[in-house]
Amino acid sequence: MSEQVQLFRPAGWVLAAFAAVLVISSAGATPRAYGADDIVLGDFESATETHAILRSPSIDRAELAGDFATEGSTAVHFRIGTRTLGESSFGIMQLPSGSALQQADYASRSYLRAAVVNATPEPNTLYLVIRDTSGHYLQKSLPAEPWSVRYFTVPTSQLAASGTDPAQIAHLQFSSERSAAAEDLWIDDIRLTDTDTPESELQDAVAPRLIAAMGLAERLEDARERLATTRSTITGHAGPDRWLLGQGSRFDDQLDAIATRIDGIADDVTQARAVLTDLTALDRRVQRFAGQVDARRADRGSFAGIGWSASTDSVYPRDLRCLCSTEPHPVELGRGESESTQLVTMPYGGGLTDASVSVVSAPSGLTVTSAPVASLDLSDPKIRQIPATPTAERPSTYRGWTPDPILTDRTTVDVAGDDLEAFWIEVRATDRATIGRQRVELELSAAGRPAHRIDLPVTVWDFTVPDTRLKTAIGHDPAAYAEPWGVTDPDQVARLVDQEYAFLAGYRIQPDNIYRKVYQSRPPTVQEIRRWEKLPGGLKQFNVWYFDPRTFTIDQPDTWDADADALFDKIAPSIEAYRKAGLIDKAYLYCCDETRAEYVPMIKHVLGRFKERFGDVKVLTTAIDDRMGLDSGLADLIDEWVRDVPWYDPAVIAERRSRGLESWWYLHAGVYNPAPNVDLNYRPGDLRTLLGPMINKADVDGFLYYRVDRWYGNGKLDDGPLSSWGPLTWNDRAGDGSLFYPGITGPIPSVRLENMKDGLEDYALIDLLKQRADRPGADPQLVARARELIKAEQIVQNAFRYDRTSDHYRAWRHDIASVITRLGT
Repeated sequence: MSEQVQLFRPAGWVLAAFAAVLVISSAGATPRAYGADDIVLGDFESATETHAILRSPSIDRAELAGDFATEGSTAVHFRIGTRTLGESSFGIMQLPSGSALQQADYASRSYLRAAVVNATPEPNTLYLVIRDTSGHYLQKSLPAEPWSVRYFTVPTSQLAASGTDPAQIAHLQFSSERSAAAEDLWIDDIRLTDTDTPESELQDAVAPRLIAAMGLAERLEDARERLATTRSTITGHAGPDRWLLGQGSRFDDQLDAIATRIDGIADDVTQARAVLTDLTALDRRVQRFAGQVDARRADRGSFAGIGWSASTDSVYPRDLRCLCSTEPHPVELGRGESESTQLVTMPYGGGLTDASVSVVSAPSGLTVTSAPVASLDLSDPKIRQIPATPTAERPSTYRGWTPDPILTDRTTVDVAGDDLEAFWIEVRATDRATIGRQRVELELSAAGRPAHRIDLPVTVWDFTVPDTRLKTAIGHDPAAYAEPWGVTDPDQVARLVDQEYAFLAGYRIQPDNIYRKVYQSRPPTVQEIRRWEKLPGGLKQFNVWYFDPRTFTIDQPDTWDADADALFDKIAPSIEAYRKAGLIDKAYLYCCDETRAEYVPMIKHVLGRFKERFGDVKVLTTAIDDRMGLDSGLADLIDEWVRDVPWYDPAVIAERRSRGLESWWYLHAGVYNPAPNVDLNYRPGDLRTLLGPMINKADVDGFLYYRVDRWYGNGKLDDGPLSSWGPLTWNDRAGDGSLFYPGITGPIPSVRLENMKDGLEDYALIDLLKQRADRPGADPQLVARARELIKAEQIVQNAFRYDRTSDHYRAWRHDIASVITRLGT
């Protein structure tokens, strides 16, 4: 998370002790005759029973199966489930010596060799740990392509060099990091040998089964049927129809070429993988083409196809289908909030010049805006994509143009070829908005094309959504924020910070900076705080300064008081000014950014001293402790304790709340799908779910995000819709630490930020439902229904299990609004 220390999964997670033993039976396995010089540790053929120890038996599986045995008829099939709440981030299986494996002196042969098949449609990194009875170990890693077979070949001389006793091996451990989809590995033919057998022999033995598992012929036939069905619906002879017919023919030719390549594969796995990649990509384009045909059939009067996509989904300009409907999604909202949808243009070849969607008319009290959505290129191999949960329109990893920036600083864009271009339509209902169903009139236009009018139905509910009660905290770097506009003068930078805060307030994110000490030279002034209080949503709290224990000398306790007093003396005048101004109840000290247990004695000492001097100033921390100080004695020194999504412990939350203390959530780079995060390749709507029903269900008090403007080295985003702006924001990640973009004259939003704002408004909507359900005399049946909707079990079960269907989410919001209205004012 932090700019000071990076949060990684500790190695101990990979090497953790195990909780359960799974007995695997192999009835009727036929033993294979091995060379006399090899020592077969495990062939999974001759034993009638094998003991495999799983770290997470509730979601992982180990069994004998014959699908991808590399020798004989069976191997261990190790199925690794997806990430889920409370389970290890790695799927781990141990094969103990003396039960799963034969005991032997590993130094008696030159190599330890094990065959591993990755029968998964994603690349993988496999890990092997060889551990002795004293706990010493040697760990090796092995990259594996999708649908591939590899050898772990380990020189046994490396065991002694690592301090591992080759004569006392306790077990072999196989593992792989969990992904957003299940993984299937086969382990076989584990032996000690003096022969370094080339992998090519292994590939030859397994290739036919790997190629068959890819299902190339079946996939090709499915694509042909899809294309034929789509082509049969193309009618008419106008220019768009002729283009669609030609496009269908071109796809037909490309499928024929794939068929020829399939016939020539023989047993070449590498070639088969390449064909699978190309066929999968072509099939996705065929599905995308079907959407264009549907749009033409639905509206033959427009110069381009028109579709509608939910604001929670991504509209990819190329390669991937759009989760589009030909009718607009219903825009429903209360007064005081906003809702968005996406109007998607689908050119019939030839592109569009100066394409725009303008607002022709909107009822009084509704503010409606339209802006094109830009896309960033994620094809750079330096970008590390953490596999996303696959969706109907996107695979787990997609290295192409990915939408996110919303170009609110311009109205027109040029669209190339048959690229899809989304326009972000935002409807905001003021307190004067008319209640009920009404109509917004939009107009799609482009140079040299007849303008086309489109109706967007909008329903305004009969209530006002309050300000969001949930607290937020952020970090930012004023110099980094100002860099794209070439501003370095401190006074001008300060004015830009005011601009940044006003922008974020419009998205219900409070002005703040947890890293004030790192990026700014002083605490905020009373005058600055007064300005923040006038922003939309007001000001719930602000950071005074940052106490970083790493800047103290941990092994010299006699220096702690002097170091602490130096820090306290610096902020004391500001704190006194806050007291005089009546602002002290909003002040907090940020502490101990992601520190671990070794810092607890120092933190306890320094914060105890801090509370003696500034007992009216709160303390907020992201120190790593799932018990939030209840066991370490820190609990009562820290008013707001922040743990990472998906941490959840209702007993800890309840205990802290009983003491008047708060529990928060935050995101960092180590949070992977299925849990939500801000990576550009993740579904943006997950962030709406996170900050709405998910965070409400977790019953936490606030949300923190460590950086909002981490765009070092990037200039203004002044092109598009296919933008050259560099998507790398934190090390090798795209999107982490950056929630919006530097536009031509100021900040412009992202699809992710819009979804975060919508989630915060959904949280406020839930609050309104709670308030009305808690009123004395409320209808018991309506109250019972309100409790169901607040719990939102049909939408969210936990941070790993939640509904990603936009229609279901809209229906949940609609039901909340209906119950709020029926419960009355």
